[in-house]
Amino acid sequence: MTKKSIQHYISDLITERLKTALSKEDEKNKVENEISAEQNLEDISKINTTEEELEAFLIVKTILRQKVPATRVTYRDAQSYFAIFLDDNNRKAL
Repeated sequence: MTKKSIQHYISDLITERLKTALSKEDEKNKVENEISAEQNLEDISKINTTEEELEAFLIVKTILRQKVPATRVTYRDAQSYFAIFLDDNNRKAL
Protein backbone atom coordinates (compact mmCIF):
# COMPACT_ATOMS: atom_id res chain seq x y z
CA MET A 1 0.00 0.00 0.00
CA THR A 2 2.84 2.37 0.87
CA LYS A 3 4.63 1.49 -2.36
CA LYS A 4 1.49 2.27 -4.41
CA SER A 5 1.03 5.50 -2.51
CA ILE A 6 4.62 6.62 -3.22
CA GLN A 7 4.29 5.69 -6.91
CA HIS A 8 1.04 7.61 -7.12
CA TYR A 9 2.65 10.65 -5.46
CA ILE A 10 5.64 10.54 -7.81
CA SER A 11 3.35 10.14 -10.80
CA ASP A 12 1.36 13.19 -9.69
CA LEU A 13 4.56 15.23 -9.31
CA ILE A 14 5.75 14.26 -12.79
CA THR A 15 2.35 15.03 -14.30
CA GLU A 16 2.26 18.43 -12.60
CA ARG A 17 5.76 19.32 -13.85
CA LEU A 18 4.90 18.22 -17.37
CA LYS A 19 1.75 20.36 -17.33
CA THR A 20 3.75 23.34 -16.09
CA ALA A 21 6.41 22.86 -18.76
CA LEU A 22 3.80 22.49 -21.52
CA SER A 23 1.87 25.55 -20.40
CA LYS A 24 5.09 27.61 -20.33
CA GLU A 25 5.95 26.40 -23.82
CA ASP A 26 2.44 27.18 -25.08
CA GLU A 27 2.68 30.64 -23.55
CA LYS A 28 6.08 31.19 -25.18
CA ASN A 29 4.75 30.07 -28.59
CA LYS A 30 1.75 32.35 -28.22
CA VAL A 31 3.98 35.35 -27.48
CA GLU A 32 6.26 34.49 -30.41
CA ASN A 33 3.26 34.21 -32.75
CA GLU A 34 1.93 37.57 -31.58
CA ILE A 35 5.32 39.21 -32.13
CA SER A 36 5.57 37.62 -35.59
CA ALA A 37 2.09 38.85 -36.52
CA GLU A 38 2.94 42.37 -35.35
CA GLN A 39 6.15 42.36 -37.41
CA ASN A 40 4.22 41.21 -40.50
CA LEU A 41 1.73 44.04 -40.02
CA GLU A 42 4.60 46.51 -39.65
CA ASP A 43 6.24 45.19 -42.83
CA ILE A 44 2.99 45.45 -44.77
CA SER A 45 2.39 48.98 -43.54
CA LYS A 46 5.87 49.99 -44.77
CA ILE A 47 4.94 49.11 -48.36
CA ASN A 48 4.07 52.23 -50.31
CA THR A 49 2.86 51.81 -53.89
CA THR A 50 3.64 55.07 -55.64
CA GLU A 51 1.84 56.67 -58.57
CA GLU A 52 4.96 56.14 -60.70
CA GLU A 53 4.92 52.40 -59.99
CA LEU A 54 1.24 52.09 -60.90
CA GLU A 55 1.79 54.18 -64.02
CA ALA A 56 4.68 51.91 -65.07
CA PHE A 57 2.47 48.88 -64.50
CA LEU A 58 -0.28 50.32 -66.67
CA ILE A 59 2.22 51.10 -69.45
CA VAL A 60 3.60 47.55 -69.42
CA LYS A 61 0.07 46.13 -69.28
CA THR A 62 -0.97 48.25 -72.25
CA ILE A 63 2.02 47.08 -74.29
CA LEU A 64 1.42 43.42 -73.42
CA ARG A 65 -2.32 43.60 -74.20
CA GLN A 66 -1.40 43.43 -77.88
CA LYS A 67 -0.14 39.86 -77.35
CA VAL A 68 -1.81 38.50 -74.19
CA PRO A 69 -5.08 39.10 -72.29
CA ALA A 70 -4.79 41.94 -69.77
CA THR A 71 -5.96 39.68 -66.93
CA ARG A 72 -2.70 37.72 -67.16
CA VAL A 73 -0.64 40.78 -66.16
CA THR A 74 -0.45 41.50 -62.42
CA TYR A 75 1.84 43.28 -59.98
CA ARG A 76 3.14 42.84 -56.46
CA ASP A 77 4.72 45.58 -54.39
CA ALA A 78 7.27 45.06 -51.63
CA GLN A 79 9.38 47.36 -49.52
CA SER A 80 12.37 47.33 -51.83
CA TYR A 81 10.90 46.56 -55.28
CA PHE A 82 7.81 46.60 -57.48
CA ALA A 83 7.31 43.45 -59.57
CA ILE A 84 5.15 43.01 -62.68
CA PHE A 85 4.15 39.42 -63.45
CA LEU A 86 2.80 37.58 -66.43
CA ASP A 87 0.55 34.78 -65.14
CA ASP A 88 1.54 35.68 -61.57
CA ASN A 89 4.67 33.49 -61.79
CA ASN A 90 2.51 30.34 -61.81
CA ARG A 91 2.77 29.21 -65.44
CA LYS A 92 5.83 27.83 -67.16
CA ALA A 93 7.20 29.66 -70.18
CA LEU A 94 5.11 29.08 -73.28
